[in-house]
Amino acid sequence: MFFRRDRGTGRTGMSLVEIVLAVFIFAVATLILFRAFTANKRLSVQNRDRTAAQLLMGNLLEEVRAHPYGTEAPKTWPPNTEPGSDWESGTFPEVQSIPAYVEGNKQKMVFHRQLSYEGSLVGDGVKGYDLVTATIRWKDPGKNDLQQLQAKLVVRRR
Repeated sequence: MFFRRDRGTGRTGMSLVEIVLAVFIFAVATLILFRAFTANKRLSVQNRDRTAAQLLMGNLLEEVRAHPYGTEAPKTWPPNTEPGSDWESGTFPEVQSIPAYVEGNKQKMVFHRQLSYEGSLVGDGVKGYDLVTATIRWKDPGKNDLQQLQAKLVVRRR
């Protein structure tokens, strides 16, 4: 954009087309920056939830590893149930709530834990091993479907 001097009147300035073009470019650049910031915030929340789910998964698998083979399952283990439509109410033993603080505001992250095992891990059996499947599910903000993290662990009789 250049300031032009009208030879006849001696006035300087920009034309209307140049001003409209400058406003359009500024609006597009602002929109792009706004979208980038909102995408960054959304990805940050998703990363926080996935990290918390991985920590829960690690804790659950360590409980399974520490469990004496063939004894009854502890009451802290979640049951082998799929999440229902009201699973986020927090009244079920398989639901674990983790408080999180974002910019000083308390937020609640809710996770559904599921543990299934095949074989004789928690009772008498012939097999000397068991396959344990641990599943953590949670709901990402802005999405309708549940996110899922699943791990399989082979436990052998000692």
